[in-house]
Amino acid sequence: LMGSADGTSRVANPETGHTLKAFESLNASVFAAAWSPDGTRILTGSADGVARVWDARTGRIVVTLHGHNNGIFAVAWSPDSGSIVTGSWDRTARLWDS
Repeated sequence: LMGSADGTSRVANPETGHTLKAFESLNASVFAAAWSPDGTRILTGSADGVARVWDARTGRIVVTLHGHNNGIFAVAWSPDSGSIVTGSWDRTARLWDS
């Protein structure tokens, strides 16, 4: 799983590097991405200060989290997939219910 300056997150085959699925992040560079512990969702943090939760199977956004005033450079899930933490260049970290 990787983010990109072209506004996408990509799931790639680790052996070949070929893209298996791409998630469009609405024209904002993706600085951080993480799988949920249960493997059903993907969390991304973008230059626009928005975190997005994606359905890993369909590629659709299921939750959009607004609150940062600058780009998000770090994202993580709690072990039970019930919470999300984001870190931003606005010098804040936020804890969200997922």
